[in-house]
Amino acid sequence: MLAIEILLTILGFWFLAGLLFGIAFVFAGAGRVNPAARESGVGLRLILLPGCALLWPWLLWLWVRHREAPIECSYHRCAVEED
Repeated sequence: MLAIEILLTILGFWFLAGLLFGIAFVFAGAGRVNPAARESGVGLRLILLPGCALLWPWLLWLWVRHREAPIECSYHRCAVEED
């Protein structure tokens, strides 16, 4: 039983840290990581919250190392820019 209690305690702290991070991320960091999320409403941000709480180490890493979004250079876009 002791191993299960330790595991559940660790998972509880993981989710608590994720929930605190998720609240900060969905309202402040999501727009920096993904420019499409800048104009999103509260409803979408609440939908993102459980996923942010679960995947918070990866999202923290993305938020910390954030650079400007790369400029897409597909064949059609590059052909238009060359003309």
